[in-house]
Amino acid sequence: MTPGLPDTLEHWPLDRLIPYARNARTHADDQVAQIAASIVEFGWTNPILVDAEGVVVAGHGRLLAARQLGIDTVPVVVLGHLTSAQRRAYVIADNKLALNAGWNEELLAAELHALNGEGFDLALTGFSDAELEALMAPLGDEGEGSDGDSDTADETPAPPRQPVSRAGDLWLLGRHRLICGSSTDVAVVSRVMEGTRASLVFTSPPYGNQRDYTTGGVGDWDALMQGVFAGLPVTDEVQVLVNLGLIHRDNEWQPYWQSWLEWMGEQGWRRFGLYAWDQGPGLPGDWNGRLAPAFELLFHFNRMARKPNKIVPCKWAGHINDTHGGMRSRDGHVGAWSHAGQGVQEMRIPDSVVRITRHKARGIETEHPAVFPVALHEFVMRAYSDDGDVVYEPFAGSGTSLIAGERTGRVVKEDGVDLELLGFGDDELDRLLDGLDGEVGANGEDDVSEPPTEAVTRPGDLWLLGAHRLLCGDATVVTDVERLLDGKRPHLMVTDPPYGVEYDPNWRNEAGVSATARTGKVSNDDRADWREAWSLFPGDAAYVWHSGVRSRTVAESLEACDFKIRAQIIWAKPRLVLGAAIIIGSTNPASTRCETTRTGRARVIRRRCGRSAPAPKRTRRRSTARRSRSSACAGR
Repeated sequence: MTPGLPDTLEHWPLDRLIPYARNARTHADDQVAQIAASIVEFGWTNPILVDAEGVVVAGHGRLLAARQLGIDTVPVVVLGHLTSAQRRAYVIADNKLALNAGWNEELLAAELHALNGEGFDLALTGFSDAELEALMAPLGDEGEGSDGDSDTADETPAPPRQPVSRAGDLWLLGRHRLICGSSTDVAVVSRVMEGTRASLVFTSPPYGNQRDYTTGGVGDWDALMQGVFAGLPVTDEVQVLVNLGLIHRDNEWQPYWQSWLEWMGEQGWRRFGLYAWDQGPGLPGDWNGRLAPAFELLFHFNRMARKPNKIVPCKWAGHINDTHGGMRSRDGHVGAWSHAGQGVQEMRIPDSVVRITRHKARGIETEHPAVFPVALHEFVMRAYSDDGDVVYEPFAGSGTSLIAGERTGRVVKEDGVDLELLGFGDDELDRLLDGLDGEVGANGEDDVSEPPTEAVTRPGDLWLLGAHRLLCGDATVVTDVERLLDGKRPHLMVTDPPYGVEYDPNWRNEAGVSATARTGKVSNDDRADWREAWSLFPGDAAYVWHSGVRSRTVAESLEACDFKIRAQIIWAKPRLVLGAAIIIGSTNPASTRCETTRTGRARVIRRRCGRSAPAPKRTRRRSTARRSRSSACAGR
């Protein structure tokens, strides 16, 4: 029997295609994005299959991707030879038959390694990060120069779906400063440095024009480098170290840095040193016949030399030198040690070959073959700067230098890379950044930045802020609270929930007594009884803010969860208030006395009784209004 063949390939407008209403195959947003990226990279290689009426038989994912990409017309094959039952069956078979295929994992891994060696984005193959990591296991020669365990500081959290920081944002991170802007912009650099000068610059710029991104990219590497290094905010004694790696074109490695090196010399920078970074075992791949890359270069510039710090322990520390074994002169005579009779020092200066293995964090073999471990930054900072010195990093990357600076006691000032280098087109940047310039980092502890036009955090997001945890979730939901606490048992709860007064700050604007133009009613402010949240708190004591008119409701809700009211504080504000107080709750059943004081202080008395709290009821999830007040237990 001769199988049916379609007559022609046609091009149809999208609005002519009708998704099959009973299609059981699902397409998550992430998968549609993968299909869209594949279409951009490879072109349209697989037409959409439809029946004579335009109902899609195969290609629902491609249809969604086309809409996402804004494509007006797509290639279509009309399956006019199929019966109604055959069409419905093929909707299933088209998906299931492909799933039934297997992989020769050895050949697959070899092909992935080869593609990775050519710099191809492996995410376009459709494999997840975990699958790629399993398929592309590192070479099994850890004994040669490896530093063993990975550094947890190198673990990088997954980026948010939408960028948090906007152009112009200045982040104040303890003593460190990080700005989202271009390090070629003098005003941006001046703002992040705030009048200080760096005694060390250590950075890892893009390696030439190595990547051809879909949009943007490094158009002129020499211009970028000259723009960054023309105005370095540094002292006269500064040491400048720049990490660069090899790139290849037409099977030859390229000295892409040569013009920049000559330009640096013209600016008075001496090519003071050239060091090798031994990265440990090479990455998998055939590398087009070359040996697996396992080193990169560190270019050292200065205008004035400084001695490196002695940071490497001496193997022969304490050994007494004898009178022989010095340097050999031209005539072959071996002179005496200049330190004859003295013991070998405890520490020495580092070698010109820096032996620091790449970190083993997620993605080393699959996402970025030139990862920058924290240990390398620490090494350079300890070698060429002292405690409290300012270190400038013009290519911030993922913040490696900030972590190293905090570890070593240095003060780091970082610029973000020009946003055009991230692969966004001009239209995308305009849309993403429109009206969002500003400074992050309050001058006072009570200052609050204006909220973004679109919410950054989504329900379920967990923010790790140093030793602190902040969850965008519902304090009345058991799983949210458990996820936030992460097995810890807090002693104290301090919270300022909605008061149940349906507060609208607009009255302040109308009365002319507000310094800010706050608008919008407080979310969930139709209730003052939050016993579902109190019952999930596993600790001993609580400070709960409330309105004066809802004192009894709040007290009853706490008592229902085995808290005992030990005292009440009145907050005496210097301006007009509706009335607010704190109920101090304790789970010690020894006392039920309620006190009122105007001192603004009270002692919290202990501890939780043995009774289990009542089972919480699920309540509706709170909205994300711009001034929403919510339970502090969930950190919203």
